[in-house]
Amino acid sequence: MGYAIMFAPCFTCDEIFGFNPIRVPSLMVEGERRPICLDCHTQLNELREQKGVPKWPPPHADAYSPVNEHELG
Repeated sequence: MGYAIMFAPCFTCDEIFGFNPIRVPSLMVEGERRPICLDCHTQLNELREQKGVPKWPPPHADAYSPVNEHELG
């Protein structure tokens, strides 16, 4: 049994970070899922709250952890 972690730049800050590709918060941009790091997710939720826009749900507990290889299909 093995585990995998994906690395890519955050859509918002462009910093490379590790994440679970199934559970990471992301936005669809031109038909492609673009991941968002935890720091940006937190900051964007603060901005959304200030503007009176509903906050996004908290990230899944495993969003920034390795994923079991069997979950990748």
